[in-house]
Amino acid sequence: MPRLNVFLTILVSFLLLACSATAQTPKSSHRFQGEWNWAIYATDKSDLPRAYQSMELKEVPQYALDLTLKQKGNRLTGTWGVLARFLAHVDEGELSGTIQGSRVRITLKSNFGGTATMVLTLKGDSIQWKRIKYKGHIYFPDEVTLRRLKPGDKRPYEADESVP
Repeated sequence: MPRLNVFLTILVSFLLLACSATAQTPKSSHRFQGEWNWAIYATDKSDLPRAYQSMELKEVPQYALDLTLKQKGNRLTGTWGVLARFLAHVDEGELSGTIQGSRVRITLKSNFGGTATMVLTLKGDSIQWKRIKYKGHIYFPDEVTLRRLKPGDKRPYEADESVP
């Protein structure tokens, strides 16, 4: 009987220690780091501008948003890119922010002269993007859901690196 008590005490201690360590370690699926994408496309080639009508629909997004994020602790840095109006407007830049729980607030400066503040909320393998204010001329979407790209995934509109 004493051996059983010792065994149970050790087992309970081990389980409490394991639970404590798990609670303090952030899950990798809850991290912002990675490549993220959202895009919408025309539903018919006749919707594309004439210059693109010979291309596949997935090669010419009507609107797209890409994020490449790096996370170190609660600090988030990265780059963003926007494709708008079937590639008529292309914008890109850098971002940074401080993560609070599963959210981060960022302010982006558009190369078209405007600025916008967004809240990004991490939900598993997606990020909810919500523009909360802006001024000036921008092409940032209001509210969209970005998906996490897996290693090796390529955006449909991304050119092949092997083409000379």
